[in-house]
Amino acid sequence: MRALRLAPLPTDKPGGYLGSLVADGDRVWAAGGTYHKPTLYFSDDRGHSFTSWQTPAGMPGLRDVHVDGDLVWVVGEWGGIARTKDRGATWARIERPGSNPAGGSCLYSIMRGPDRRLWITGDGGLLLRGRTANANVATFTRVDNLSTARLLYMFVEETATWILDSGGGLQRDTGKGFEQVPLKAMRTPRPLCALARTPKRTLLLLGDGGLILRSTTDGASWKKIPIDSRHNLEKLLVTRYGIFVVGGGGSLLVSHDDGESFQGLDTKVDTHLWSLLEIDGDLVIGGEEGK
Repeated sequence: MRALRLAPLPTDKPGGYLGSLVADGDRVWAAGGTYHKPTLYFSDDRGHSFTSWQTPAGMPGLRDVHVDGDLVWVVGEWGGIARTKDRGATWARIERPGSNPAGGSCLYSIMRGPDRRLWITGDGGLLLRGRTANANVATFTRVDNLSTARLLYMFVEETATWILDSGGGLQRDTGKGFEQVPLKAMRTPRPLCALARTPKRTLLLLGDGGLILRSTTDGASWKKIPIDSRHNLEKLLVTRYGIFVVGGGGSLLVSHDDGESFQGLDTKVDTHLWSLLEIDGDLVIGGEEGK
């Protein structure tokens, strides 16, 4: 196993786990935290150093961050949706119909869909879409889908939207509503955490227990890719340097053959790795305790 040296990045204070990394030009955000330790870091030097932002009140943990120019959105625990335009000094909370400010569904991802509206996923098959495509939209409506489990991840393409859930369900919407995508290669259902498409149009799907599925038929059929690790795999990143995967136990995998095989890289850490981003040929990786 080839060793890969990881250098800790400086932050101004410790934080919670970092489940989401987002870049916009020279700016990078890292969001996460739970158990009343919400964390939002910001970098304006392309991820070389980070400082913390104040987080929205009443959100004990964050799950994802989305950036529209100077407007920054976060979603997270207790059904929290909030946005800031002054670098976290003040936050506007967005209340969705039926939400409970003292607790409720956890929200996991926020991003723009192919219709240019903001989409949000959450517990119990919760899927929300902004009423308009405005950057400062204040009203969301629920979108029907086939899941009652946690919608952990959403993958958006120009002509399709995919959602992954904690029960091993994969759905796709090409404009006529969501349909279930069979995953016969996954013999034991498990949480699905990430989906990406390579430049060769191959689909790669990650899940708990070391699951990697590969499809060269646009999801019509899937093949399980054997790897040595049985750790939960969290995020998948396709770069010009290879396809990278991070997960539990310090797992960092790389593929140089369009996902046909993956090799483990020795990170010299055993902490859970949750998120990753590529900037200027470097990998920025988010882990536990704000690392």
